[in-house]
Amino acid sequence: MNSRALRGHLVAVAVASALGLGAVSPAMANETSGSVSGYVIHRGSETGLKAVIKSKATGQTRTVDISDTGSFRFPQAQVGTYDIQILDAKGDVLKESQVRVTLGGNAVTNFDLAMGDDVERISVVGSTISMVNTTDTNTGLTIGETDFDKLPVGRDTTAIALLAPGTTRGDTAFGNLAAFGGASVAENAYYINGLNVTNFRNGLGGSSVPFEFYKEFKVKTGGYSAEFGRSLGGVIDAVTKSGTNEFEVGANYFYSPDSLREDSPNTRYRNGRIYIPNDKDEGERKEANIWVSGPIIKDKLFFYALYNPRDVSSAGLTAGSTASSSADGGQSYITDDADDAFWGANLDWFITDDHHLQFTIFNDKSDTSEMSYGYDYANGRIESGDAGVLTTKKRGGKNWLLKYTGYLTDDLTMSALYGRNKYDLSDINSAAAECKGVVDLRSSTSDGYMGQYPSCSGSSYTPGVAINKDERKAFRVDFEWTINDQHTVKFGYDSEKLESFNDEFTYSGGELYVLRTLAPGGQLDNDWINNTGNPLDYFYVRNRTLHGTFSTKSNAYYIEDQWQVTDNIFASIGLRNDAFQNNSVNGRKFIDIDNQWAPRLGVTWDIQGDGTSKLFANYGLYYLPIASNTNVRVAGAEMDFSDYYAFGGMGADGVPIAGAQLGDRLISSNGGHPEDQLADKDIKPMYQEEWILGFEQEFAPGWLGSARYTHRDLKRVIDDYCNAEPGYAQFPQDCALINPGFGATIGLPDSSTGTGPTVETVHYTAEDFGLPKAKRKYDAVTLELKHRQDNLMMAASYTWSHLRGNSEGYVKSDNGQDDAGITQDWDFPLLMDGAYGDLPNDRRHSFKFYGAYNITDAWTAGWNFSVQSGRPINAFGASTPTGDSPAWGDTYYVTDPESGDVIRIPRGSMGTTPWITNLDLSTAYTMHFNEVDVKLSLDIFNVLDASGTTEVYEFAESDPGSPNAAYGLTSGYQSPRSVRLGVEVKY
Repeated sequence: MNSRALRGHLVAVAVASALGLGAVSPAMANETSGSVSGYVIHRGSETGLKAVIKSKATGQTRTVDISDTGSFRFPQAQVGTYDIQILDAKGDVLKESQVRVTLGGNAVTNFDLAMGDDVERISVVGSTISMVNTTDTNTGLTIGETDFDKLPVGRDTTAIALLAPGTTRGDTAFGNLAAFGGASVAENAYYINGLNVTNFRNGLGGSSVPFEFYKEFKVKTGGYSAEFGRSLGGVIDAVTKSGTNEFEVGANYFYSPDSLREDSPNTRYRNGRIYIPNDKDEGERKEANIWVSGPIIKDKLFFYALYNPRDVSSAGLTAGSTASSSADGGQSYITDDADDAFWGANLDWFITDDHHLQFTIFNDKSDTSEMSYGYDYANGRIESGDAGVLTTKKRGGKNWLLKYTGYLTDDLTMSALYGRNKYDLSDINSAAAECKGVVDLRSSTSDGYMGQYPSCSGSSYTPGVAINKDERKAFRVDFEWTINDQHTVKFGYDSEKLESFNDEFTYSGGELYVLRTLAPGGQLDNDWINNTGNPLDYFYVRNRTLHGTFSTKSNAYYIEDQWQVTDNIFASIGLRNDAFQNNSVNGRKFIDIDNQWAPRLGVTWDIQGDGTSKLFANYGLYYLPIASNTNVRVAGAEMDFSDYYAFGGMGADGVPIAGAQLGDRLISSNGGHPEDQLADKDIKPMYQEEWILGFEQEFAPGWLGSARYTHRDLKRVIDDYCNAEPGYAQFPQDCALINPGFGATIGLPDSSTGTGPTVETVHYTAEDFGLPKAKRKYDAVTLELKHRQDNLMMAASYTWSHLRGNSEGYVKSDNGQDDAGITQDWDFPLLMDGAYGDLPNDRRHSFKFYGAYNITDAWTAGWNFSVQSGRPINAFGASTPTGDSPAWGDTYYVTDPESGDVIRIPRGSMGTTPWITNLDLSTAYTMHFNEVDVKLSLDIFNVLDASGTTEVYEFAESDPGSPNAAYGLTSGYQSPRSVRLGVEVKY
């Protein structure tokens, strides 16, 4: 074999091994690390060969024997750069190379001992010799600090997640969150260094960590393997920075001034009056990071510590109310200020080369002070004498984890993690003790109405006092066993104990007063009928309190075989079993579901046999446990009742005066029910089925093209049924958890009181409930192009998708309801009549293009461009097809005020919002002064200052036949142009 042929042979072997053909190379559990593998071509006489890996950052060294077939592998290597050496039996170095390990990736380097010392070494970083990884069957993206520091993105995990194809920004009602593959924004999982930091109260986001604390992200959008669970959407997996043998200190400062921020347009009613006055918006962010890292004991013990002071403020007006004139008013002025500092640290102790201990701790506690004032819009000022109402919003908490990694033998690796994750969700209103919450929803004009707030609480009538604190105690252990060159078996167990504390009286002043007008013959929710022959102004007073501590237990075990079936075919065969138990305020279980068997099957085919293309397929089942919000709402000591009165005038304090009482007290909850009355005793878990079929091709060096099809099908949900419609099942206790569309067996109290111990257990059929089965189907085709070379990194994708069904999932964007698992959906059969259609996160077309270019060694530029089609629009009403069926919630029926006809308007049938186009740009310049680096950066978001509509007001009426003047008006715009200035100094 001549030298050119030998070189080609080595490259082919390197590619094959990089893609898992020489040795199986799966990613480790929770992907807090990567791995290194390789292949050695023997001369035929060598024996006792060894491979040595040495971290360039920490000096950590490990040695393994090279197998008879020439393969070697180093599992669970931390993200970073390594030297690889091949030693003979005497310990002399025969060959060496260098690789970089990425999060969840396998870095491969290969050697041919038959070649002379002058032959170039083949080194593979991740899969850069070929961008196709034929042992990977999942979808998503991996991005490290080198790349995301160059991109014009927000400094949060959502901004990173939105770079991935198949993700879309969720509605603003839930904050800044991303939806993955058709799932709701509350169905994702978030990990930091292997610790689950997902908000388990309602699934909305997770712990917040500044960018400087992160080293690398892996965003999984589908097809993830058996070690990952408790998610139907996606997984955001991140690792933090660690110390090295080099001492480093640095600081940076980012400033987003209000003076360089534009305003979104004002939204006006059709009579010209302002609905949302965005011209009064203000927003400013100041953030600094100070970090220090280095060795405590060289090659053994390292630290990284970060302090992140920040000052974030915003202000603006709420939506106003209509009137017959075109004068503006009715708004409340809201200011938000937060200045708590984040701090975090990471310690790494390499006890020996084979035993590693990592301790991570961080505190993301933050208190936001929100002030609410009445506002005089005509004179552009806060109403005279208004001292404001203060609401303190407490978020975040202290988190820590301890992780052990042991390389027990060359073939067996173990990791064990224990950690705690705390999160505060408390809201405390300063006016809660003395200021009654009042909202006036009476229609006074022909063009509709919006809520007015006549009492001293203003529009901040809710919440009053809500003390909510959550704590997760997590433990997991994972093993990886390499049996031979064909099989690597992973197996493990994880357990989470979740505890939620809740102490809440919901409304300011302890009570909520709601004024409405009841038409002649109209019926109140407590069944009182207006027989006066005239419209009747009335109000109800609602009292609602919650208290208690609630626990949930989740555990799972899994096994997965990463099997190199042939040189060209790789299979990942996994099985996961989940179980969870939800307990009431009394500490007794009301939900206990086990044996949630979830197969995860993936296969890849290296079509050409040279690692330049692959065809892959993936199938999996994914289960989602019940959020602890359900424990609090369903199984707590909740008191919730309402009394109805004729309106007797308005008091001087803005609180209505009671006239005659209208009917009996309506009791929604009387302090809790026995556990067997809370849920179907045979209830089944919420789960989803997923199929992925894809193709990847490297068509030129550094250029990767891919196409894939994804199908997701939500098979079952858990939600509460609270029927009061005649002809269908009715529970004396008002509500219980069921699987909609299926039968249920429920314990019932005395029907005359609706309270007390269980007197009978009844099985209801699906027909008794009158509910359809939950449906949520997502189909997507994604085309993607990636390119990477020394000075340029870029990625472009186009996704066509269609999301439709009758259930968004865990939460409900339609009305901003974050009651995970117990939204108003499924409460009554009537509410689901017309519910099937295009769902809120349906974005039919999405194009993304981002990248960064090194103009010179010192000067870089980055961009992030996206074009996305609009969101479906609905027309929610308060009408019913018969005119006499009670409906708590929003229906798909609207009454024509002129003809009196009741019109059915199915979900998503009112068109879509406009397309959204957004362009962000960035640039940075680095200067060197001896051993000090100084970087200046500029990021401009929404460079074109586009003001596309992202959301509209979708409630067409609040009472039958009373059109809502705000219907169809823009309620949300894309973020206006803003600028972020930055400076960084490193030594």
